[in-house]
Amino acid sequence: MKTLFLSDLDGTLLQRDATISPKSCAIINRLVEQGMIFSYATARSIHTAVSVTRGLHVRVPVITKNGAFIDDIEGKKTLCENVFSWQDTQDIYDHLQKYGINPLVFSVVDGQERYSYDCENMSRGVFKFVKDHEGDFRDHPVKGNDTILEGKVHYFTCIGAVDELQEIYQRLAGEYNCIFSKDTYSDDQWLEIMPKYATKAYAMKQLQQLCGCDRVVVFGDGINDVSMFEMADECYAVGNAVSALKEIATDVIGENEMDGVAEWLQQRFLLS
Repeated sequence: MKTLFLSDLDGTLLQRDATISPKSCAIINRLVEQGMIFSYATARSIHTAVSVTRGLHVRVPVITKNGAFIDDIEGKKTLCENVFSWQDTQDIYDHLQKYGINPLVFSVVDGQERYSYDCENMSRGVFKFVKDHEGDFRDHPVKGNDTILEGKVHYFTCIGAVDELQEIYQRLAGEYNCIFSKDTYSDDQWLEIMPKYATKAYAMKQLQQLCGCDRVVVFGDGINDVSMFEMADECYAVGNAVSALKEIATDVIGENEMDGVAEWLQQRFLLS
């Protein structure tokens, strides 16, 4: 049987400094050469995912933006997309404005990635995000709501305190795919709002079909990996994963700082 091995990136395959260790890279590349079908599923865009996995040989498509896209790295094209309708985009933005929340709006315009935000009304978290991504070609500041919802919108990111975002999360969670969690690299709370079918689980099944695989084995650490864990044939939480993920995992493996995913693959791939 053909197995797809699918790993989350941040907090799972990547170290705390958002890099993949030389050891993990070498192990996975060697196993790919031996025939392992390996890919990743991440909340990152294809632009930043490719950057942080430089040196890693992934020969099949990858899942980005928590399932909004399946991207062919080698062909540099998008194979599948799960984006908002125009009405959904407008409704979500209107709701956020009523709560005084000014989000980052991620979209694709004429084939180019973009994140837009009201540069005159930035929260501390959005300001920090923009500062940390200074020079990013996707940066698109606007004044007010002018052009903020242009293109194929697939992702809203709201960054703030728990009490600022809790109520709007509860309001939107039943209708859209919402992830409410602490950022991996800071103390900021993130509310991520995506189309209903933009989930790692849904994209995982699409990717499984594209790769012609009979089963899927997944690895993760966070709340946004739950749907993927629930649908996979086997699921492994790294030692640093949240409790909710460990509770539903097939097993708990080594931490991300200890090359947990790569070590597991090295021990188990040839036996699978």
